[in-house]
Parts: sequence; C-alpha cells; structure tokens
Amino acid sequence: MSEPNQQENVTEMHDQDIGEESSIPIALGGALAYIDTSYFSSGTRRPTEVVSGLKEILGLTPLKRLAYESQPSAAQNPHYSALFPPHMYSPDMSFVLLLETRKGVITNSNPGIAELATPTNHRGTNFLTLVDVAACTIEENRPETVKAAVNLIGHFVRTLENLKPRWFPNTSTDLGGRLQACYALTHAQRVTFYNARLQGKSFQQLEADVIQLHRDMEVPIGFNVVQELKDLEIRFGQMLEKVNDDFNANVRLEWIGEPIPVEDVSTPIEDPKGIDCIVCRWELTPPGVLTKPCQHAFCRGCLETWIHACEKASHNCPYCRTELFPKPTYRLNEPEVARNYQEEKKGLETWVRRVHKARMSIAWLRKELVLQRTYEQETVNQGISDEDVEG
Repeated sequence: MSEPNQQENVTEMHDQDIGEESSIPIALGGALAYIDTSYFSSGTRRPTEVVSGLKEILGLTPLKRLAYESQPSAAQNPHYSALFPPHMYSPDMSFVLLLETRKGVITNSNPGIAELATPTNHRGTNFLTLVDVAACTIEENRPETVKAAVNLIGHFVRTLENLKPRWFPNTSTDLGGRLQACYALTHAQRVTFYNARLQGKSFQQLEADVIQLHRDMEVPIGFNVVQELKDLEIRFGQMLEKVNDDFNANVRLEWIGEPIPVEDVSTPIEDPKGIDCIVCRWELTPPGVLTKPCQHAFCRGCLETWIHACEKASHNCPYCRTELFPKPTYRLNEPEVARNYQEEKKGLETWVRRVHKARMSIAWLRKELVLQRTYEQETVNQGISDEDVEG
C-alpha cells in the first residue's frame, strides 16, 4: 500500500529548491535523495508517485529505468553489510566495489573519485541511480553528482583501453599475478556493464561487449573467474594454515623470571590410591596433589606441566578455572622468528581478504545484472511505455 504523500515529498523538494536563480539540476538533486530511500511498492518497482514527481521536474524525458530499483540493497544482504560500520546503514556497494576492484589494476586517479568516494557526497543517492539519471537527461539538466558519475565512468572506460591489450598473457602466473588478473577482469566487466547502462544498451548488446572485452584482454577460452578465485582462496588458506602451524611449533612463550613451584599452589595427597587425575584420567601417579584452594586432584607432574605451559589460562585450575596464582608475564623465546612469522601471516591474511572482496564483487555484479534483466524483461520485451510505468 503506497503512502499518499510520496509525490508531495518529491514535488515539495521541487518547490522548495526552485527560486528565481534555481534550475532543474537543483530540483533534481533534491528529489534523487528521496527516490533511493523510498520503499518499493511492487517487487523492484519504485512507487508510481515517485516517478510522477520526477516527471514533473524533468518534463517529457523517458523515465522507465528510474521506475525500477537501480541496484541491490546491502541492507538486505547481511553478508555484505557486515563488512561496514553500523552507522553506514546501507552502503553503496556498487560504488564501493567499483573502487575496490580498481585497486592494484588502475594506478592513475581522477577528480571524480574524490567527488563520489565519500557517501555524504552522494546525498543519499545510489551510484547507479546517478548513472540511470544521466542516461535519460541532457547534460545541462544534470546535478553535479550525476556529472561526476558520468566523468568517472568515462575515466574508467579510457583507462580500460590501456588495460585490455594482452592483459592475461602479460600477467605473471604466480598467485599474486593470478589474483591481479581476476581483479582486472572483474573491474573491466563492471565498467563495461556500467558504460552500457549509461548508453542505454540492451542486454544482448552488453553480452556482445563482454565477449569483445574477453577477446581484447585475451582471456583464455574456458577461463572461469569464480572458480579461479575459489582455487586461490583454498591455496592462500592452506599457506596461512601452514604458517600458523609452523609458528605454534617453533615459537614458544617463556616465563620472565623463575616459574612458580608446583608446591606453592598445591598440597600433597597422603593416600592417592583410587583417585584419578583430572588431566590424564589415570589413577594418580604418586605423589598426587590437591590444588589450593579448590582441592582438585592431579598427578604432580600433570599439574606442573600445566602451570608451566605459558598458556593463556595456565595460572588457573585446569578443571574449574579458579586462579591458582596471579597471571604471570610471558615473553617470546624467539622474538625475531616470531616477527617473521607474523609478517608472513599478515601478508597472507591480506591476500585472503582481497580474494574475498573479488568474489564478493562478482556476486554483487550478478545481482546487478539480474535487476537489469528484470527491468528489460518487464519493460522492453513487454512493450511497457513511460506512461504505463507512471501508472
């Protein structure tokens, strides 16, 4: 059920923004912040009142694409929104992932990136909404954020021309090179899609552009970027596991000063017969001991091994976790070796995060394509006009 004041909200922005020196870009800039926060009345469709309000501002401009959700919602996907701080209620994932896949692939920057990189500069409007507005407006009617989005896509399209030639044959075959190739292809496909959308191309035309992109980059026949990223994730995960195992095997904590004697935290058991050790589960090996103050029974050797192990809880009773003595200060027995392992681990964790982000970008692009295909099927293929969309 649609809210009766939705069109009023859009047209009120129009009335408030337009004065003697105002223009369509000013009014449109205010309205765009509203349409991406309005609810969807039917599936991925925006309320007809919202679209009618935009038409009042823009006149006879075709608005079919603006009647539909521009991009997926991160707020509906915990897997994505969990990566962002709580105050970013609905991060603009399409824009975030566009910049993320750019890292390590395109080194030169563009002023448009600074204009759009901060969510507040969007003024509540999704990046792909800006693209859709650009596709149905003339340049003089575009707000600055829309112009910045167009400039940014133009910049990426131009740099993509330098990226395309023989990218895959010129990329190293080591793990880092393979991941960079995945990032390059992911970024190139995203830029190709956004540029096709800006130009109002059909899905069939987009598919032809992607096929040509693969030829230009000399992507191997049968190459599957999703499977390649899965393989890289497994490989980096195995390497990280080995580093952790080697660290645990070769680096130990040790006491600073003399270890506390077991006699300070226990009392001997005069007759241990028939009593089992809580650690080894065998009958106590004389001399057995009872912990102070909790009175739990252990072989003397088992308790001594426990309290001298330099583990996080070694100062507590192994059974009930009662503190047996104040937690001591430990140090690494091989600090230089430990630093080397930690640096290697940090590097591998960075690779794992990059693989994860590349996989996330591919998954998000697929969601974007589903929305675009839905829009095309419901409008172009069924002959829906702008008048039909506006209800």
